[in-house]
Amino acid sequence: MQRQRPLGVVAAALDQPLGGVIGWLVGVIIAALITALVMLAAMRGWWLFGRVPDDVRPVVALALGGVAALGTLAIADRSRIKMRDAVRERFA
Repeated sequence: MQRQRPLGVVAAALDQPLGGVIGWLVGVIIAALITALVMLAAMRGWWLFGRVPDDVRPVVALALGGVAALGTLAIADRSRIKMRDAVRERFA
């Protein structure tokens, strides 16, 4: 059985443009920044989070952070699948 390598390493080893790798990386970074901004807004009471009582804000921030982290993982997984399909199509 052949050992599987991360797709970014495969693309780099084949001297292929890393547009696919860079694209998903940018998506993950943007999602992580949005996650941080939403959590900060919940902790500081910005926007609609000002209506949340002070004692509940950390719990709300944690819940929003968890949901946003799952969204970030979904973005990364979808990009990984697109990259895998592109590599498979190129070498099929």
